[in-house]
Amino acid sequence: LSQLTIDSFAPVINDHLRQDLSGALAWEHGVTAAPNTVYARSHEVGQIDRVAFNATTGTVDFRYYGTREQLYMADTPEGVVISNA
Repeated sequence: LSQLTIDSFAPVINDHLRQDLSGALAWEHGVTAAPNTVYARSHEVGQIDRVAFNATTGTVDFRYYGTREQLYMADTPEGVVISNA
């Protein structure tokens, strides 16, 4: 995937596939990594990321989160959990 560019694809009509491809390409190429930003990602079965997050200065970015996924948020004793399970 890291060897592909946007020019590797013909126009993609399917909205879901287009969003998934653009997010995956951006992630692989490090195009959008920003300071003080946590990226919520979908399609990583069993993946658990625990991150330090300051709600005053940080951002949660959902650009890599597929629109077909159910999104759940819960405030737990360990902190906020964002998941699709």
